[in-house]
Amino acid sequence: MRIMRVVWSLIAVLALVYAVTSTREPMSTVSLGCSKTGRLDFDSAPGADCDTPMIEVLGAWPFVVLAVLLCAPALVAALVMRRWSSWLAVAAYGGLSFAGVANWAGFWILLLVAVPMALVAVVLATVHQILPLSGSRDVLRQ
Repeated sequence: MRIMRVVWSLIAVLALVYAVTSTREPMSTVSLGCSKTGRLDFDSAPGADCDTPMIEVLGAWPFVVLAVLLCAPALVAALVMRRWSSWLAVAAYGGLSFAGVANWAGFWILLLVAVPMALVAVVLATVHQILPLSGSRDVLRQ
């Protein structure tokens, strides 16, 4: 089970790296206005254009929320190490994938990274489900 904990933790670390590296991406990555008109129509950042990094236009909080949303399911699964927590992570990443698709025209499209995370989570949860439990104390871990 230690390898499962390591893989879940690795997923959380990769999610954090993704959120941090996304801060330097240009606004054209998430702005529908940039792709349609070539202009950034964002009132809170005067003088910003489509090549301005997202963190300068949006601030840090959206990226903090993004990091928490992407890291939390894997961290919970790694810490709890129960079968239900693995399947809960699958459901969470599935929901985040849906939220990314539903918000394809804005910042939250970055949640689409949850699609491959959900696929990996399904594999991990399936492995967790079929692994034989060793020892009598592991019976409680179901």
